[in-house]
Amino acid sequence: MVDEARHTVFFQRWWHEVVGTEAKSLGDLLTEIRPQANEGYNELFYERLPATAQRLASNPKDFDAFVEGITLYHIIIEARSP
Repeated sequence: MVDEARHTVFFQRWWHEVVGTEAKSLGDLLTEIRPQANEGYNELFYERLPATAQRLASNPKDFDAFVEGITLYHIIIEARSP
């Protein structure tokens, strides 16, 4: 979790200092940049990842949800990140 928090802080700072957003919060920033994201990004980050996380939160013993979440996040999403 600490590593993910550092990623969030870094990218929020990058958007402010490099891109030049005026967003006051992370939520505002996400709302601002969402229209610029492609269909694949939106599907992964706004549909599949939240749905998988919700399945696991609803039933922490759901091994299939756990495997899907690990695969989706660490193998697909992080492998595609620059």
